[in-house]
Amino acid sequence: MPARKPLYQLSLHELAELMQPVDTALRAQNLEKGLYNVYSGNTANKAVLIRDYTDKTEHVRVDIATGRTRTVRRRIK
Repeated sequence: MPARKPLYQLSLHELAELMQPVDTALRAQNLEKGLYNVYSGNTANKAVLIRDYTDKTEHVRVDIATGRTRTVRRRIK
């Protein structure tokens, strides 16, 4: 078995293949808990995140520089 390259030497495609099982497992765990996040936009200054729970949906604005979040809209299901 060949030695694995360090993460910083991997191409984006190789890194995506390596992380696919982890991503799939995390998504499954979140769905079992009744929540998941959907990223709906990303610009240089801000991102919009949709947090979808079993009982409500929240649209959250994220300041990428500071990590602060602010709920823009909340809808009860």
